[in-house]
Amino acid sequence: MCPGSSIPAIPHLPMFRAHAFLGALCLIVLPAQAHPPRPQDPAAALQNFEKWLQDYGSGKIELRGTTGSDRAGIEQMRLVFRTVAQGDDLAAAQALWHAAVVELPEGMDKHKLLRSCVNLVRDEAKRLIAGIADDGVDDWLFTMSFRRTKGADKQGDIGKMTALEILGMRAPKGIAEKLLAKVNSLPIPERSAAILALERSQSAEALPLLVKLLKERAVEVRLAAVSTLCGILSFYSDETQENQGNNDVSKEWTPIVVEALKKLLAREKSWQVKSATIDGLVRLKNHQSIPVLIAAYKSEAKLGKRKNVFLMENFHDALAGLTGVDMPRNRPQFWEKFWEENGSGFRYAPKPKKGEKAKKKDSGGYVKYFNLNVRTKRILFIIDFSGSMREKVRLKTRYAGNNEHVKYELVKRELEKVIRALPKDAVCNVIFFNHEVSVWREGKGGQPALVPMTDANKSDLLQYLWETNPGGSTNLYGALEKGLSMGSRGVFDKYYKTAYDSLFVLSDGAPSAGKITDTNLILREVAKINKLRRIRIHSIVFGDATNNLRFMKGLAEQSGGQFHHVQ
Repeated sequence: MCPGSSIPAIPHLPMFRAHAFLGALCLIVLPAQAHPPRPQDPAAALQNFEKWLQDYGSGKIELRGTTGSDRAGIEQMRLVFRTVAQGDDLAAAQALWHAAVVELPEGMDKHKLLRSCVNLVRDEAKRLIAGIADDGVDDWLFTMSFRRTKGADKQGDIGKMTALEILGMRAPKGIAEKLLAKVNSLPIPERSAAILALERSQSAEALPLLVKLLKERAVEVRLAAVSTLCGILSFYSDETQENQGNNDVSKEWTPIVVEALKKLLAREKSWQVKSATIDGLVRLKNHQSIPVLIAAYKSEAKLGKRKNVFLMENFHDALAGLTGVDMPRNRPQFWEKFWEENGSGFRYAPKPKKGEKAKKKDSGGYVKYFNLNVRTKRILFIIDFSGSMREKVRLKTRYAGNNEHVKYELVKRELEKVIRALPKDAVCNVIFFNHEVSVWREGKGGQPALVPMTDANKSDLLQYLWETNPGGSTNLYGALEKGLSMGSRGVFDKYYKTAYDSLFVLSDGAPSAGKITDTNLILREVAKINKLRRIRIHSIVFGDATNNLRFMKGLAEQSGGQFHHVQ
């Protein structure tokens, strides 16, 4: 074992900086091998992995070129990692761990860092560890998750978070009992991660503690508790599934949980927690959720000018989704009347058949942005201004009148229409991105400022809009990172008040620049960071149907947002 490390040292481990509790590593550099090892040779597989990681840590391996991802290099990385994972035992997991927490040298050139795609490497290693069958991996990960660290040990804390994340992916038998015994002893970030790791266990044993955690002072913990509580109970409470909703767990716990969520909605000050609670009640897919949502909707409406427009939309959409019925917006009394007349005999609307789309009534907003209703007053626009936006297109819709137009001119006109229509009590900002990311008005730490839409600010924003011209490649992840403020304090201040509750993201092509270009990894990273932030992301694909429809649609759907294809 190397000094300062709780992990058995791997012979010949390459020289690289790693996150969690590795301490000083005993390192021997192997000579390069002329040929890759055979997968069935564990020793050769491990040596090949160590050599790859050494070269990667020293900057010799880059997974992005100047024109896009190095597919051959990425596939080689995956092959090297998979040959180690084929060992399917604790030793394989401990070897891959070093890649799961790898950190490149601080002095490395920022462009080389971007081309290294470190998140892709970590993600692949975590995925493979999660798939290893050896039960000893679970005990080891538990030990790593609850290992004591000294003082402000940032590397050790990140390692704990990584171990908890992988435990959540593995969902081993007994995870609930072990995490529940330790969760209250953890600092808030790790406590939230441990709570989220419980969901895939589907263990009803976790429900009593999760209900108690709804009263925690820390907003992050309440958010995690709501998400996991409803996630676990939904396995039992879902009345839209055959033989569900009438089992012993649902009979006992659905009334208890729904009542606890009702009380939470009544006392909660954070809109993020309220939004998570609304979504959680929807996830239960149980008729007991509906009167609670109606009552909370009515209470929010009574706040008058102090009501949260975003939450009002959430309540309406939740009730429409659960019942299959649509009512005029901002009229909770209509829902109250509906439930009085139909509650006793309510049955869920049948799900659409495969290939069918549920019909939705368009009840409108105060303005449309490329056919998407804009209803909130706290909006951040993220707009692709890469070189491809200079191209001319012939669109069939009203945006172009079947004539040929330059893409960015159409976008500018549509955005100008929205900006002019924003009420004076709205707040708005705009992020343009190509290979770089620029914000109209930055606040502290370079984050998008909260700008009131006065006449003077609208005029300034419109001037900025028309002076911005497209060019370069597509750094979509960088723009999302800036918009969601990933890796920093996020969209929250110390009181967890948010700047924006909705992002409108427009792009016409695949990500081709920045820290992450793999669309599946972008979706996973955004979902992970937005799980507790509760930002609604709406996405618009502009132009050719071949341009990442599935990715952009997934970006919207995973946050409950709207998706539109302009064609």
